[in-house]
Amino acid sequence: MKNLFSKHDKYFFPYRPFLRLVLVIIDLLVISFSLFLVNYSRTNLFSLDSKYLLKLLIPISLGLIIYIITGQYKALSSYVSSKSFYQIIYRNTFLILIILFIGFNFNLKFLSRYESVQLFFVINSLSVGIRVILRDLLLGLRIGNNSSQNKVAIYGAGEAGAQLCASLKTNRKYKIINFFDDDKNLWNRELMGIPIYSPSEINKPNKKYDQLLISIPSLTRNRRKEILESLEGK
Repeated sequence: MKNLFSKHDKYFFPYRPFLRLVLVIIDLLVISFSLFLVNYSRTNLFSLDSKYLLKLLIPISLGLIIYIITGQYKALSSYVSSKSFYQIIYRNTFLILIILFIGFNFNLKFLSRYESVQLFFVINSLSVGIRVILRDLLLGLRIGNNSSQNKVAIYGAGEAGAQLCASLKTNRKYKIINFFDDDKNLWNRELMGIPIYSPSEINKPNKKYDQLLISIPSLTRNRRKEILESLEGK
């Protein structure tokens, strides 16, 4: 197991309980702020009286219980994916439905139907947005500015190339410089923020990279040979 993780990975392991605590606090603040914002948009009043705080405590407690039971804090913050974002939206939707149910059946008037729609967009925008920022921050700290990084170009800007790029982006040993692809419709566009060029530019002096990784599963043997031959002068 000692070779499974880099030193940089091991550096973050002791802090994972702390990161989970940070996420819990963030979620509690997101629920509180979202409810306050929706309430303020309706009343235009800034009120933090005991009655309002008591009403706020119930949704916050429900949200924390739902998040913990459904495993919101099990995902690694550095590798949170779009699937995790959808799960967050599902949990928040369930929370809003529970709040509506309790409000209408116990006459607590937490939210109107219109306010519940407002809350849906506000709470999900904040929850997902903060996690995207946190993920990018952690990956940036994990990868760092390593001058010894291998500069890599990827031949193939399709699905396989995108998957390879996503995998390499989490490895501090590699830095993705650009893509090359045979499809002229992709030239001078970007994939995951990385430019895509014509294969004719492989040997140009301004395209400096240490490795070229071919990521086209359907590539024919003859085409692969042509690519390798074009690299002989590089």
